Amino acid sequence: MGSSIEQAMPVEVLSLIIGHLFVAEGEQKYRPKGQGDLRNARLVCRRWSEVATTLLFRHVALVHPDWMPDWEDDEELLAECGFRKFKQLTANPTVQHAVRSADIFSAPDPDERFYDIWDPWESGNYGPFTSAIDRIVELPKLQEVRIRFTDGVVGDTIENDAWREYGFEHPDTRFHLLRAVFKAIHNRSTAHGGSNTTITNLTIQNLQNKALPEDILSSGPFQSTVKEITNLCLQIAHEFNEPGPDHDLDLPDRRTFDPWLQSTFLPIFADQLTTLHLAQNDYWGTWPGYFDGQGLHFPNLTTLTLGAFAIGHHDQFDWVLRQKTLQTLRLDRCVITSYITFEPGQLEAWNSPTHDWTRYPHWAFGLEPRFKTFNFPGTWETVFDKIQDQLTQLVDFRIGGYGSRHWGTPYYFFTPERIPCLLSPQRYVTTWCTDVDEDTGEMELGNGDPTPLAEELRRVPNTWVKKRELNRAKETRNGDWRALKALVETVVERRRQKGLC
Repeated sequence: MGSSIEQAMPVEVLSLIIGHLFVAEGEQKYRPKGQGDLRNARLVCRRWSEVATTLLFRHVALVHPDWMPDWEDDEELLAECGFRKFKQLTANPTVQHAVRSADIFSAPDPDERFYDIWDPWESGNYGPFTSAIDRIVELPKLQEVRIRFTDGVVGDTIENDAWREYGFEHPDTRFHLLRAVFKAIHNRSTAHGGSNTTITNLTIQNLQNKALPEDILSSGPFQSTVKEITNLCLQIAHEFNEPGPDHDLDLPDRRTFDPWLQSTFLPIFADQLTTLHLAQNDYWGTWPGYFDGQGLHFPNLTTLTLGAFAIGHHDQFDWVLRQKTLQTLRLDRCVITSYITFEPGQLEAWNSPTHDWTRYPHWAFGLEPRFKTFNFPGTWETVFDKIQDQLTQLVDFRIGGYGSRHWGTPYYFFTPERIPCLLSPQRYVTTWCTDVDEDTGEMELGNGDPTPLAEELRRVPNTWVKKRELNRAKETRNGDWRALKALVETVVERRRQKGLC
């Protein structure tokens, strides 16, 4: 029996206290730390048991088996072995009323993944898996669905079955899963007399950078789902042609996806969104596809998190500044692209806008004339000043996360509130090499010297041997720091005035 103080404590306060036994949601994949502690907390007393049970089963995950039966054609056995635990959980009344969030994984972890994991999708109907997905109809208080694809992306460049050997997830299987999930969400909304809560939070991890087929976008299940989504989190994964030459930037989807995201996909959600987390695994926005947010308006947006967004033009961040309702803005690994270098044919193929850029002469940085290199003079000082002046409702601002990646996934994707606020040396990059020294901010671009190489040295081997330090972060340190300090002080003062701190 609990103490009199504990008995008098509101259940919401007790839940916050016991919740500290559990790591933040999403920080672990699907076996969060602290489950054992919560199980022990259930043994304290009946009241603790009720609270701990709700926390323990607040989040469930539909995961794949890490093995395949030898008799793979036995669908009944596969269903029994593969997804039994999830079906058992969702049949338990206690769990049903505790669950608020569900993860749906498209495949096992890479170390546990078998060769033919995606074969059952070839018919377009992976019965055991989709029947398990359909079980979300039995979760009456479910509010969030997180679709978690693998980061092994294959497009139209790998022929035959090479994608299987390298563990890539084919776009067809990804699209089948999206259809199945949206169908299940739609069916849930009409089940049990419509008494189920509405799913308002949608997360898609490793969404392939490929336009969704029209049959998905125009389907009734998709349309009925998206109109209820107020919290959208997207992490985009890019095609990586591992068995081919190192020309991933030239793959077609790298050029076409970002414009499609801007003109077609995001506007579908725009009117009702209050929270948007938009991240990609690699830098995006400036090259090779272009995203400037023109035409995007989110009338109810209060929280925006951008991951790996690369600014390469003076007006490229203006779409963010136009969201006047923003109260929280987080920039995770966002950069300014100071030096843009194109290999032969890329500038024309990518149709990259070059306004605000100044082109360097041949042999600048010791690079042969076949390369075209441009400079963008933008600074974070200017960006910070604009944020301070134009986003007048902002009470929370963060910029950081540089260098924080874990197995290809941005570390802060599931915990954006933990993004720090700092002036990183890695805040400026070159397209030649996006790896910037995390301590000094030194950049790599040929020999580092924009002065054209002397004619007598142009036939000498190793014309890219470093001649001088290229360091945009060092050049802009004073102005960037002044502007960031002023922005943070303004935000903190607003928080104080609103009684938030």
